[in-house]
Amino acid sequence: MINEGQGNSLIAGMLALKRLHPMPAGRRLPDSFDLKLNRDQQCASRQAFADFTAEYPLWGMPYGVPGLADEKYGVLMRWLAQGAQGDDRVVLNPQQQVRVSRWEAFLNGRSLKQQLMSRYLFEQLFIGDLYFDKLPSGVWFRLVCSRTPSGAPIAIIPSRRPSMPPG
Repeated sequence: MINEGQGNSLIAGMLALKRLHPMPAGRRLPDSFDLKLNRDQQCASRQAFADFTAEYPLWGMPYGVPGLADEKYGVLMRWLAQGAQGDDRVVLNPQQQVRVSRWEAFLNGRSLKQQLMSRYLFEQLFIGDLYFDKLPSGVWFRLVCSRTPSGAPIAIIPSRRPSMPPG
């Protein structure tokens, strides 16, 4: 059983699929792995998951790389079994908020220099998480392009890559 007691969790199923069908031996991935940015995306529904696993047995999570170590796999599966509840937003203390606000002010600045630097930073860092070394451990931030100003709820401008037009 792919879902290993996690109900109909697609994430649990995809993690278990990788365990059942680990990466092929060798340094080069088979041609069945498409890593291009504009590839045809696959996301099976819970109802179609059995068909997906039959057609793409090597496409478990994480895709295109070796599977997770037993300890990390166990942590994720326990988290999923508990309902996969995430933490609420971290409330920053005043000193931390000042530090974050300075960066937001710079990244949202109006001068040409600020706009150029902000665009460059976003294009380089949009896919990763950021942290400040003087903030509590485990507090991570993500750069986003939003239709709303700082302090308002985020309305992300969607695009696959930062240089693409939204939509």
